[in-house]
Amino acid sequence: MPFNNLFGTVSRHDCYEKNADIIKFEKFTALALVPNFLVERLFQVESPPLMVNSICDRPTMPRLIFICCGLQPPSFCSG
Repeated sequence: MPFNNLFGTVSRHDCYEKNADIIKFEKFTALALVPNFLVERLFQVESPPLMVNSICDRPTMPRLIFICCGLQPPSFCSG
């Protein structure tokens, strides 16, 4: 899932360098383009695993995606 890669990159670093200045991350908003069926399964079912504006940690997100798609999460999602 490509958008998980962006989440992971930002979560592993607390700053970046631009024009010899160190810019610290204070907060970030992650956006992703995902298919409608995934949005429905993650947010719009009777007991959704995610809520709008909720916080989901890095190991949980891919596990939820696999489960919502009816797949067994691989071992790297065991977090």
